[in-house]
Parts: sequence; structure tokens; C-alpha cells
Amino acid sequence: MESLTNSEMDRIERWAVATEFDRLLSFFESKPPHFIIPRPVLIGSKHREDFYVKGHVSCLAMARIVVRELDEPYNPVFERSIVRTIPASTVRKEPRQAFNDAIRHGRKGLGVCLAATSGNCSGKIVRAHTIQRAVMARHADAGHVYHLDTITEHKTLNLIHKVGVVKATTFPGFCNFHDTALFAPIENLPFMATAEQFHRFHLRAAAQALFDRKYWAVGVRSEIIRRDPGQAKTHEGAIGASQADSPEAEREFLSCLKAVREGDFSVIDTRCWIGNTAPSIMGSELFAPRKDFCGKLVQNPKARSHAWVSLTITEVNRSTLVLLSGRKNCPVFTALADSLEKVGMRGRSQAVASYALCQLCNMIILPAWHKSLSEWHRKTLSTMMRSQYFPRAEFPSVPQWNLRKASANDFKT
Repeated sequence: MESLTNSEMDRIERWAVATEFDRLLSFFESKPPHFIIPRPVLIGSKHREDFYVKGHVSCLAMARIVVRELDEPYNPVFERSIVRTIPASTVRKEPRQAFNDAIRHGRKGLGVCLAATSGNCSGKIVRAHTIQRAVMARHADAGHVYHLDTITEHKTLNLIHKVGVVKATTFPGFCNFHDTALFAPIENLPFMATAEQFHRFHLRAAAQALFDRKYWAVGVRSEIIRRDPGQAKTHEGAIGASQADSPEAEREFLSCLKAVREGDFSVIDTRCWIGNTAPSIMGSELFAPRKDFCGKLVQNPKARSHAWVSLTITEVNRSTLVLLSGRKNCPVFTALADSLEKVGMRGRSQAVASYALCQLCNMIILPAWHKSLSEWHRKTLSTMMRSQYFPRAEFPSVPQWNLRKASANDFKT
């Protein structure tokens, strides 16, 4: 197994002190899947204490430590340090088949309609698309688009693979009645940029976030205990991390559902940008932003509570549509939206694409852009999507969508 040299470890420590996470991640992503750090190496600060790592590590584990655990910026206030020693026994030699199978099982859901509290549930639980199937189908290659597949055991470093539009961006969140009724304003009516339509896009993103953070995690935990109890403790950290934000996601979803019942959509504010070409990616997700589109911190990810926003990238009238929604008068939402305006039209497409693909999970890549990328760029994009850190200097260029702030006249029929 490869071991880091003194020169490489010295570079890591320089980048750590300078909080150059992009360089740290690019370095770890360039190494073999597993390698050895022979001595304690400073990689940053955690809870304002110097944080060192040594031992048998993996690229993915190091990326997760950098993105999820370290302070940003580097800020060692206390004269103490943490040393994490990773033993050789943690190196995975066999595919985690039971865990991967449990993840697939979790995606089937628990047979629960997220809108059950509204009453009138009828029909079976359906797989709801967060991006309309018909929109994706217009750009599909033989009925397929591309997504990041971290479940299947692959022989290459490129984890971006085909997925059918029937399955892409779906989750089993609603009964047939509620899936039809709740999203009729965006599924059955022309997009006119109304407050109700903006709200429905935000509601759909909130529903998907709630399912992933609550019901999916419950399904995975129960299934892995059933299949391989010995692995349950090993993966509890990953499962628990996905559930950590579920109360906040649930509050956001239930608040949106209440607004539907009362017909009051004023609580959600939405900024809208329209392009003049088709998008290269699509997706929709509710998340607690760490940074704005310029890479500036907008809230502390380690805080007890967070502001949540949704980002939707789709297509209307053959043009890219970007929607950013959040609570009205929320400083985090305002800072995020203003930063995208500051980027300017020339850099806005690149900013949106890199922001979404480097941080969010419910995203797809359309075949036209995917085919234009070299194999090196596909591997680079794959590792960046898996590491989930923004900004990244080497993010591949996306076609220009010419995004500008939309007005009501842009959607008149």
C-alpha cells in the first residue's frame, strides 16, 4: 500500500493552515483508494483544536473529514490537539454488499404518504419525480440520463453512470392522490412564475429532503440489521448523519404543506433566472447552505439550527430555468440569491452548475454535456461530486445558458 512522503505531508500541512480545502481534496482524490499516512499530519482544526490524522486511510474518508469535520477557516484557539489514528483493520477489502443492498431497499420507502396528515390518501405510494419526467425525456439518450452512482461497486473511479428517466430524481413519497393534487399546478399548467408554482417546486424539494433524511434512513437501518447485524454498528455513523437534520427538514415540509391547505404562499420567497438555451444539468433539492455562489460562508454548518433553501434547475419553453426559494426575509436566503446576481451573466451558468453538482445529491447530468466531456473530466467531476465541497477550481466548463433575472413577461403565452 502506498505511503505518503515527507514532502507530501509537508504540503498537506501548509494547505491545512491556509484552509485550502480545494487543494487538500484534489490531493486526496489523486491518491489510490487506500493509502498510509505514516505520521500524524495536521489537516486543519476541529472545534478550534488542531486536528491530526495518521494510519491507513481512504480517499473518501479523508474527503469526508475535510468537508464535514474541519473548521473553515483554520482556527486553533485552544492549545490542544486531536490525533485520529486509523488502524489497518478499517481498510475494506470486500465490497459492502449488505450495506449497498440496504441502501437500495431504503429507496423503496416505508409505504408512508408524507401528506397523510392532510387526509384523503388513496391509491398506492408512487415514485414522484422531483424533475418532471417529460422534461428529462426531451434530452435523454435512449431514455437515459446520468447521475452519480455510489451504491454499485464499480471497477473504475468514474461513478457517473446512466439512469433511466423513469427512475431519475424519484422518491416514494406520496400516495397517488396527493402526488397528483399537490403538484398539478406545475405538472398540468403552463409555467407562469406564479407564487403558487414557486411554492410547489419548493414543496417538492422539501418532500424529497424529508424522505431522504427520515424514512430512507430508517429503512436502511432496519434492512442492514436484518441482512448483516455485524455491519450495523460500522455504518451507524453514516446512517445517523443522514438523519441529523431530519427534524428541520420535517418542519420545513410541514410548514409548506400547511401553506397549501391555507392557500397562503407568501411565506416563501423565490428568485428566478431564465436562460436562452437548454440546461446541461437538472435537479431539485432542499438544503442548508454553507456558502454562497461566490464561495463565501453564509452560515455555520455546525450550528444547532440552520436556514434552509431549495434550488431547482429545470427547463421551461426549451430554456434553462433556475429557481432559488427560501423563507421571506431570511438573511441566508437573501445573501445566497444576491451572490448569484453579483456573479454576472458570463459566470452565472458555471456558478450554478458547480454549486449544485459539488454539494447537492439529487442532480442529473444530461447526455449532451456528458458526451462532450473527456474521460479525465468525467473522473474529475465524479470525484468532486462525491467529495461534496464548493468551490472547486478544476470544475469542468459547462455550456453557457445566459441566465438573467426573469420577469413576468418571460412566461406570457
